[in-house]
Parts: sequence; structure tokens; C-alpha cells
Amino acid sequence: MDTDRTLHPTLGEPPTSRLYAEKHLARAEKALAPGLQAATGVERVRLNLLQCGLDYARVHQRTSLFHHEGDCYRNAATDADRRRLAGLTQGIAEAGVQYLSEGTRKEHCLHLLHNRLKSHPVVTLTEADQRVCLLPTLGGRILDYLAGGHNWLLGAEPEHSDYPAPDGYLEYAGYITGSQEEYSCRMRSDTAVLEASLDNGIRLRRAVSLRNGVLRVVSEVRNVTRERIVTSWGTRWMLALPDRETSLNFAAANNPVSLPWSEMGEGIGAHVFEQDRLPGRQAITITTGAYTIHHAITGPVYRFTTGRLEQRNALALYYCTNILDMDPGEKVEFTQTVRVKTQEYRFSI
Repeated sequence: MDTDRTLHPTLGEPPTSRLYAEKHLARAEKALAPGLQAATGVERVRLNLLQCGLDYARVHQRTSLFHHEGDCYRNAATDADRRRLAGLTQGIAEAGVQYLSEGTRKEHCLHLLHNRLKSHPVVTLTEADQRVCLLPTLGGRILDYLAGGHNWLLGAEPEHSDYPAPDGYLEYAGYITGSQEEYSCRMRSDTAVLEASLDNGIRLRRAVSLRNGVLRVVSEVRNVTRERIVTSWGTRWMLALPDRETSLNFAAANNPVSLPWSEMGEGIGAHVFEQDRLPGRQAITITTGAYTIHHAITGPVYRFTTGRLEQRNALALYYCTNILDMDPGEKVEFTQTVRVKTQEYRFSI
């Protein structure tokens, strides 16, 4: 028994919780071993499901930090880790488990676990001293954006269930759909074209380019079925700031908006802007230290939210549509541009 009085079981503890420290997992595994050896039939399936719970925690905890190495994004996952995941997959199948977390089917959870145990190819775009690194197999996420000697995108947090995605840049079409799937990627001149056919009947395509000092992301949401589809679209930037002397500014229809760091609320939805409070021409300016960042988006944006992440010194930019009621073959397009400037240089994200 753990004598730490600060350790309390609560509902929904993540698998990385201190409750599932290796010393506790090892004791539980030792207690289960005799029963697993002796039991048969239904009883063994039930006991094995308990073992699957231990394996589920271990797979999350055994996967170390990912790092960018050449043209790969990888960690130190071992063959033993992959065998453990294979046993977990077989065990929940035998037990008929359909959900590994509330409201989330096992297929999605297992997909996220497999992402933790494999290397992911990195596609890189460069222009002058700018660089953009993309992860097609991790939701088409933009991993890094370097300009003016700074990486502007926040890294993912290992304790999150969706690690090693999705912080940095992500898109979705439907509730989180599209932010974790595997995308194809092909190069067209100086542009990377990423595409995924989603389970909800939407094809999400985006073209990412660095050109003339501007990072441009052109996204297309298309209904590729023969039925009408109701969906939505959203995108999120998690900006890693070099300085807390930061403010966000834009001109709305009625009055200008200025949010200095000291007045920003905590969290990605701390400040919500809709209708006539949306940024004019959907363009904002962020000043942070010696840098100025300009972001603009075109398309049927319904809501813009922002807020700070105090502990990570980061700023969230989140845009989404209202409901998109799409006929067969119908498409909706969005274009985003980001430009970063310094006193000495001019760059773009």
C-alpha cells in the first residue's frame, strides 16, 4: 500500500497518473499471475482483462519523449512495448470490449496507442531561413515552424492520451475527426498536399507552402458521398511565445480589440468572438518581444477564440465554422496566411 497521503483515486485518472506507478503495476501483476496460470475459459478472459488494464497504463508510460531526428519523428519504444500492445489488443477483442474510454470506441484508442509506438515520417518545407515540418501520419500536424530563430509551435504533452499529437497546428472536420488520422502527402513544387478520407464521409485536403515570406495553408472540406452530410470545420494554432510581453490585437466591426497578456484569460476558449465581434477580414496581429505575427483566414468562420496557457507560455488561436450542411460533392475552402516579422528580418508562418 502506498503511504503517500497526497495520492487519492478519482474518477477518470489518466494512465500516466501516479496511481499507476510501476511499483503498483508490478504488485498488481504479481497478484494476477497465479490466477492467469490456473484459470480457463470465461474466468481467464476476465482475469486477462485486468492484465490488459495494467498493459494499457504501461504502454502510455513506457513510451518516452518523441524527438525530431532527420526525416523521422520517433521515440525509444521497444519490441517489448509493441508485444505488450499486441497482447492488449488481443485481450480486449477476446473480452468483447468496444470502448476503452467514455464515448470513444476501441479502434480510436488503439490507433492512438499505435501512434506512440512507431516512427513517423517528417516532410520539410524550407524558404531562406524559414522551415516548416509536417507529420502526415499524425493528422497532418505541423510539428515545427521556425522563423526568425524561433520555433513558433508548441510541442505536444506526453501525459495527454493523444500524444504525440496534436499540439502545434491541427484541423478537423467534425468532432476532432481529421486531427489524428493518417494523411497521404505529395509534393507539388514548393507545396505539400495532404489528404485524408475521413470516416464521416468528408475528404479533408490541405496545401501547405512557404512562399515570399508567407506560410500559407489552403484547406478544402469536401463531401465525397452521395448523401447530404452535416459537419463542421475548425483549426487551432498553439503558439509558443518567446516573451510574455505579448498582446493580441484586431479590428472588429464596432471597435478595436486589444488583449495584453496580463488581461488574457486562461485556456483556449477564454475569449470568444462571434458575428460583429469577429476580427475584420478575419485578421489579427500579435506582438511578442521583438516579433510581430500577422494571421489572417478566409472562409465561413463563425467563431474565433483565444486565451493564454500561462505555465507553457503559449497563446491559442482557434477558429471554427457553424454547422456545414453539405450536399454530395459540395466543398468549402479556407485559406490561412501567417507572417512573422522582426526588427531585423521579415519572415512568415
